[in-house]
This record gives sequence, C-alpha cells and structure tokens, in this order.
Amino acid sequence: MKQLLVRSALPLLILAAGLAVMLALGTRKQETQAPENPGQTPVIETLAVRPFDGDLTLAIDGVVAPVREIEVAAEVAGRVQFKADVCRAGHYVRRGTPLVEIDTRDYELERLRSQKLRERAGAELAELDVEQSNLESLIALAERDRELQQGELDRLLRISRSVSESETDRARRAVLVADNALQTLKNQQTANRVRRDRLQIAAELAEADLQKAELDLQRTKIAAPVDGVIVRDSVEQGGFVQRGTALFRIEDMSSIEVQCNLKMSDVYWLWRQRPTSVASPPEGDEAAAYRLPPTAATVIYQFAGRDDLRFSWQGMLTRFEGSGLDERTRTAPCRVVVARPRDVAFAGPPDRPPFAAGPPALVRGMFVTVLLHVRLESPLVQIPEEALQPGKFVWRVRDGRVTRLGPLALVQHVEDRDATGRPHRFWVTPALEADLSLTDQLVITPVEGMADGASVEVRTVPAAAEKDLPAAGAAAAVARNPSTREPLP
Repeated sequence: MKQLLVRSALPLLILAAGLAVMLALGTRKQETQAPENPGQTPVIETLAVRPFDGDLTLAIDGVVAPVREIEVAAEVAGRVQFKADVCRAGHYVRRGTPLVEIDTRDYELERLRSQKLRERAGAELAELDVEQSNLESLIALAERDRELQQGELDRLLRISRSVSESETDRARRAVLVADNALQTLKNQQTANRVRRDRLQIAAELAEADLQKAELDLQRTKIAAPVDGVIVRDSVEQGGFVQRGTALFRIEDMSSIEVQCNLKMSDVYWLWRQRPTSVASPPEGDEAAAYRLPPTAATVIYQFAGRDDLRFSWQGMLTRFEGSGLDERTRTAPCRVVVARPRDVAFAGPPDRPPFAAGPPALVRGMFVTVLLHVRLESPLVQIPEEALQPGKFVWRVRDGRVTRLGPLALVQHVEDRDATGRPHRFWVTPALEADLSLTDQLVITPVEGMADGASVEVRTVPAAAEKDLPAAGAAAAVARNPSTREPLP
C-alpha cells in the first residue's frame, strides 16, 4: 500500500517542481543592453541623385515577321511551259522577274479570233455607212420623181376637159407609186439607224473580247510582284494548272516587321509621350484613341552564347496588332517596322573588330530584343544601385532627415564607367513621381531600426564613386529586369 502511494505521488511532485521553475523564470526581469552613445545622431553614408538626360529605353522581346506574304496563283488554265531557276524556295528575286509561263498557243488563237471578229464588225459598220449614203441619194431622187409625178397630175387636172379620165387615173397612180417608193426608202433609212446601233454593240463586244484575249495572253506570263524571297513553289515545268492553282509564295522584303508584346506598364510610358496623359482624341479623329505614338526603336539580334556578337537595325513602333490585349498574357501585341532590313550595324563591344561577321539582313523567325526610345517631357533621375533597398524602396535625406520612399517605378538600368574602368550602376526613375530632386541624397549604409523622419548626420562618400563619370545620359543603356536586376539579352 505504501509503495502504491509513492508511485502515485511521484509524478505529481515532478509536475509541481516544473511549474515552480517556470514561474520563477517568468517573473525574472529581462536584462537589456544599454544603447551605445545614447542621444547621438546616427551617421550615415549617402550618394547624390544624378540627372538623366537621355531617352527612356524599354526593352522587350520580339520575333521578326514579314510585312506581307503574297501567294501567287494562276489566272488562266494551261500547261506550264517555263519555270525559272530562281523560282525555288529560298531565292531572292526582284520585282518583275519572269518566273512562270503557261502555254500561250490557245490564248494567241483566241486573240486572233477576237481580232477578226472586231475587223468584221468594223467592216459591217463601214458597209452600213455606204448603204446609208446610197439611201440618201435614192431618197433625193425619189423626192424629185414624186414632184414630177405630182406636177403631171396637177397639169392633167387643169385640162381635165380635154383629157380622158383614164389618163388622169394613170397620173394619180404614178404619184402613189412615187410616194410608196419614197416612203420605202425612208423606212429603210430608219431601219439602218437601228441596225447601226446593233452593229455598234457587236463591235464593242468584239473589242471587249479582244481585250479579254490580250489580258489572258498577258496572264500566261507570271512575274515576281515585289522584291522578296520565294518561300514556297508548288508547280513544275510541264505540269497542268487550273485557274486559281497556287504557283508560288513570296515574302515582301522591301521592309520587315517585328512582332512584340508590350506590358501595360510599358504602354503607360508610351502614352506619357503625349502632351497630356489623359487627353481625349481630337474631334472627328476617333481612331487616335486606338493608335500608339510613333516611337523610335532599335532592334538587336545577338548570336546565342556570344555576348560580343550583337547587331542592330533602326525601326519605328507604329501600331497595335489588332485591338485590345492578349487574353492569355494580358499584354498588348504591337508591330515595329524596320524600313531598311539590310542596313545592319555592329552593336557589340567597341574593342571588337568592325568587320565581325553577322547577318546581312533581318529575316523571318529571328528572336530579337527591341529597345524603345521613349522621350518624356517630365524629368528623369538616376538612383545609385547601392541605395536601392528590397521592395524597390530608398531612404532619402533632405534637410537632415530621412524619408522612406517607394516602391519606385524603376524603368531602366544604366551603367557608367569611371576613368579606371570600374562600372557604376544606376536605376532610372521619374523624378516627380518618386518625389526626388537633384539636391537629395540617398542612404547607402544599413538602416535597420531607423525611423521615418529621424534626424541623421550625413557623411559624404568619397568621390571615387562619382568622379570621372561621363555626363548623365551619355552612358550605354543596359536594359534589365527591375525585379531581378538581371540583364536582358
């Protein structure tokens, strides 16, 4: 019995001891470390906000696409009697180059037949004109004969007492015969006028048939409609084609376009180029609400795995592709037009030889980077990368007090190099929206525990980070992702 009581009380004693220790520790006062130098103003290091005088550069990915692709089909039926050697996929041809010819014999015969029909219609009209002229002469003679017969009848009637009645009847009958002959000629003249209209219509139909025959004959010879590259040929010499059969497909290479998708944050900066950001379209120009402001662009192509081989073309952002946003990506499809796809420039490092081999032209399917050069009226400033805090925040020093600003709209990453070649990186942001001025300083030292609005003592960073830098805006712009800070290709 005694052992049972001991076994029952032991767990309770252990539990009570644990509670006692916990209460003892909980009531113990927390030891705090006295701050070092209480009441002293913290000293921080800062860098100055720099102006940015260049254009805002937006980097987007794109793919090259032709301005237009023309599928040329046969307009007449027949056997293909000629196909040029350059009418093969991959060949570049000039506008007007003969590529395909269809057998012309049937169409030459049709043209000859139409020519003869036109000649016959002309001959019939000429014959009718001669007949009409003869009728006019006959009508004149018939009118004179009728006058003579009427005169003779009048003479007989005046001497009717000495003339027999039979002679008078013969005279009357002669007048009637003359009237009938005259009226017959006049009726024939009227019928000839109607006949001439019919022959004129027949002549015009013959002329139309001749033009159609000549047009069909011309259509047997098919030439390149534009300067471009043959991308597909569908027929061979000796084959028979019907009207509408596809012969070849050609891409217009006089200019080329780049398909790209703009985020709405990028479209916002494009709209900011307008005099007012929320301007209504002009009266009577509702289409202005669906247009993009023309924006200069640089198209960059880089060889895979070769950062030193980069080539550029100049273009212009001209329009949206379609209306509205892509439902899958929530981006705005747009088109950049490159008017001179063969005017390529080397865009690699300056120390690279200028004769580096590259693509001679911008062609379909190339994956490129498009740099849009946005010119804004509002001022831009450069923020040192050292001053940027996580979440796109910065600490601004103005009049001896710090203020936390952000998140900032970081739209472009630039890199400057001093005289020693050391790089210095900055982020570009609108000055007004970020509430920054050129007299402000940005904190670059750790700011843990610093309160917004606290007084600080500024210790200027040695000029090594700012001296010998090129003029603001003169640095080569390097587009980067503002969230990861990784350079875009």
